[in-house]
Amino acid sequence: MQRVHNQFANSKENFFCGTWGSTEGKWNISYSEDEFCYIIKGKAIITDQAGHSETVVQGDAFVIPAGFEGTWETIGEVEKFYSMYEE
Repeated sequence: MQRVHNQFANSKENFFCGTWGSTEGKWNISYSEDEFCYIIKGKAIITDQAGHSETVVQGDAFVIPAGFEGTWETIGEVEKFYSMYEE
């Protein structure tokens, strides 16, 4: 189960900020936007199509670039702050 609380959208509706969270699960992701993430709570594993994985935990900040494809796996529950920009 996922939940999103979008706290800001600009007038062009191509820049967004808010919080996102999910319970345990794994799904495919395909990014058309650049996204800055800051993990507020929990742990997740992000894996690209080549099989390279990164584990992110509470306190980690990172960017997922537009064009990224792979999987997102939430271990337990995760909550993140996000800021997205799409051309």
